[in-house]
Amino acid sequence: SGLVMVNPPYGTRLGEKDTLGPLYQSLGQTLLRRFKGWRVGLIASDPALAQATGLPFLPGGPPVPHGGLRISLYRTGPLG
Repeated sequence: SGLVMVNPPYGTRLGEKDTLGPLYQSLGQTLLRRFKGWRVGLIASDPALAQATGLPFLPGGPPVPHGGLRISLYRTGPLG
């Protein structure tokens, strides 16, 4: 068991936000498959991208400012 912290691309600087869904999906699948019993923290600026991971996120806190963006920390309990 442990904690995996992830800060994947947001897509805002590169203008590729619409193409990041598959990356987030793949990330979620990998975490679910290889990190059973671990908790995950994911930083994202778009709730839809965070949800694309398919991870079972706990209720989150409010977004916070970061470099001109509003970002949120999404976290899970231990992955089953």
